[in-house]
Amino acid sequence: RGGRRQRRRSFLARSISQQHHPLSTTPPVPSYALGRHVQVSKCVSMLRQHRCVNVIGRRRIGKSTIAKMCTRYVEERNFFADGVYYIDMKALAREASRLSGDFAGDEAQSQLVGAFVRAIGLHDEGLASSLKGASFRSLFQLLAQWHCLFVLDNANCALGASLATELLRVTHKAKVLMTSNMAIDLDDVHRQVVVVRELSLGSSRELIRALAPWKNEKAIASLIAKSRGCPGSICSELEAEMKQRGGRYSQK
Repeated sequence: RGGRRQRRRSFLARSISQQHHPLSTTPPVPSYALGRHVQVSKCVSMLRQHRCVNVIGRRRIGKSTIAKMCTRYVEERNFFADGVYYIDMKALAREASRLSGDFAGDEAQSQLVGAFVRAIGLHDEGLASSLKGASFRSLFQLLAQWHCLFVLDNANCALGASLATELLRVTHKAKVLMTSNMAIDLDDVHRQVVVVRELSLGSSRELIRALAPWKNEKAIASLIAKSRGCPGSICSELEAEMKQRGGRYSQK
């Protein structure tokens, strides 16, 4: 089996060193990630059975946190022999917009492919030279046999949908975990959807206590009602309160 894997990567080995996999391109999971283990388990289970999972939910509900928790879980257990690659699609979309203004047509596309390669941590010079003038299809053809996971975070833009569709069509073993506000249409590519719900009352209380342990029960209940179980809103309210109080949280 090892010999077959080495033979099928013979072409790839000419342009990528044997140390091509980064240690991790995933941002760390927030220390205050609470109350999401059931949904993380559901995502991991779906990833083991399907090629594409779309985590959706309203803004600041915790989609990225769940994606990062899933990524850490599968990385620690070596579920994907060829690695896990995280891409912030919001940042890549901004880069695409900048490149479209600086370059024309195919050159802008080639530059964006380079930005994607750097984003996933493949900095090999041989790969960079082999991809000059290349399209995303060309890149994904190089990765066609990789057993890996691509995490497309903040994939609300059209670029996110097109990359996920192309990646799943061209590769054979790669899987995609993506986050977005609404379910993404991938044309004829099937994907599983996981809806991120609000934190439970208990998890919301636990989160506030972890971030602001000096708050009393009345203040905690008020913040829970105001945030409606949205962890991002809880963090934003606490940050705004800290600024308003000159860097000190109020205990009231």
